[in-house]
Amino acid sequence: TVKVCEQDTNTETKSESSHQYVDASIEAKLSDINLHGARLLVVEDNLLNLKVTIGLLHRANVNVDVAVNGRIAVEKVIDNEYDLVLMDIQMPVMDGFTAAREIRKLADRKKLPILAMTAHAMNEDREKSIQAGMNNHISKPVEAEEFYRKLYFWLGFEQSNTQLTVHKVPELALQQYQQDQKTQQINVLRKCPSIRVNDAVKNIQGNTTLYLSLVNGFVQQCDRAYDEIGVMIKDLNRIGLIRYFHSFKSNAYYIGASELSVLASDLEKWMETEVLEAVQLSGFFKSVETVLEELQEALTIPYTFDPWIPELFEAVRALDIIRQVSSLIVGRDAEAEGKMLELCALCQNTIFSDDVRLITDLLNNVEYEQAGENLKILEKKLKKSDVVEFEDL
Repeated sequence: TVKVCEQDTNTETKSESSHQYVDASIEAKLSDINLHGARLLVVEDNLLNLKVTIGLLHRANVNVDVAVNGRIAVEKVIDNEYDLVLMDIQMPVMDGFTAAREIRKLADRKKLPILAMTAHAMNEDREKSIQAGMNNHISKPVEAEEFYRKLYFWLGFEQSNTQLTVHKVPELALQQYQQDQKTQQINVLRKCPSIRVNDAVKNIQGNTTLYLSLVNGFVQQCDRAYDEIGVMIKDLNRIGLIRYFHSFKSNAYYIGASELSVLASDLEKWMETEVLEAVQLSGFFKSVETVLEELQEALTIPYTFDPWIPELFEAVRALDIIRQVSSLIVGRDAEAEGKMLELCALCQNTIFSDDVRLITDLLNNVEYEQAGENLKILEKKLKKSDVVEFEDL
């Protein structure tokens, strides 16, 4: 278990004015970032935020557990030992403020570090977090450098015995992916006028697999935007609209659609005090449509897979990939989705193709446990198959 600090939950920081997180001049390789197997609970109901957070935590050698609302978070904290909790604020069933207060009522959890994850940077919102028993906050959309520094600090590591190694990925670092099978699609996305791909990829520490996963998730959200917003307007659901634009703002930022993110932010702020007007929604939907068209066009270009893919099905190779994916799922690693692309290509037009597509969908929805169970079933099917038959095209 990682050593945690004995902090006073009634203060926002451990005397930040006299104790900096880590010297900002420290520069080292990303591969050296290590939080030494710390066990964290991530409380988040937004799929794209969850993917980004899990992706960054995996890079730092962190064991991750997930709760999609405050009530589940409280139950998990009761039943498990965590080194730190990352708590979203706006969630259904039970919000982050209430969950933090419930956790602080537990006698043996009063010193558990809880960091609020919120897009609200106002002093009032920070004060609410502290009053609810949280120790500090991390701003959303998440910036990798701030994220790692605050985790490093609140997990109790000291610069003298463990070196934090965060640096901004230089432009040339992106060249390392040119031999990657995803490079073709990333390069096409870079041509989208409304998307700042390089900035977005840098923000998640160059993880192109995670980035493509975020893009695909955002495309699905954009495709449903008109209908989902329409239902909330019809139902006069102001709170629902505020939450929707709050979530959309972060999601757009993560994929590099900065102008669309600003529009969503403006609508969120407007909805808190005013009635939404048709002209505002018209501009928002027009921007959504533009971004959606650019992304959909870029995503129609297929992946180029490695040349080992044979004309005949290789069951041994498929089993090897399944074992790799199973291991990645245990660590909540977004790289599992990249490996599933290989398995999709390998199993195309076989009797296993439907199983593979289902598992891929489960991973896209961050349903790791169910994906793991389905992988076990698929592995058994493969082992029982003496002859692999191809389906008719």
